[in-house]
Amino acid sequence: MAQIGVVCLGLHLLHEIEKGMVPLEIFINSEVSYKAPVLPGETVKVVSKKLLYRFGVLKCEVLMCNSQGNEVCSGVITGMVKLYTQEEFDQLFQQVLVKV
Repeated sequence: MAQIGVVCLGLHLLHEIEKGMVPLEIFINSEVSYKAPVLPGETVKVVSKKLLYRFGVLKCEVLMCNSQGNEVCSGVITGMVKLYTQEEFDQLFQQVLVKV
């Protein structure tokens, strides 16, 4: 739900990603209520509504429904979008690998 509701909307809001730039989305917070299970192979629909997009921070109200249209879960999810050059991204990735 977070990948669809925040990451995809964040990439859409960037509109024009300059050539050579790499977007990085970071999950910050979630407040989600779960109402029903989703079984393997079941189709779901995720709807995301932008609540706030300022200084690279994206806060969304996200709703997930099953194939019958019943609400499975809903909540508010926050993430951060940052653009890096390919070189900066590679350096950041190497730093993360060294720490792990």
